[in-house]
Amino acid sequence: MKKTLSLRSAVIAGVSLAAGSTAGTTAETISTVTGHPLHGAGHVVVAAVTLWFAEKLDRVIDDEDGC
Repeated sequence: MKKTLSLRSAVIAGVSLAAGSTAGTTAETISTVTGHPLHGAGHVVVAAVTLWFAEKLDRVIDDEDGC
């Protein structure tokens, strides 16, 4: 049976989504508390942080595999 998702990819995706979700929730909360709600700001932050974190984590894991 062929693997559809490696453990490495699953870890990168899971950690990146958790970090993005936390950052998005924080952005939404800050915008609401300041009295200037920016609709959709949380979604943009989630996407940006998730992609950034996935790229950085992928590079860190690649560096460790190369040793």
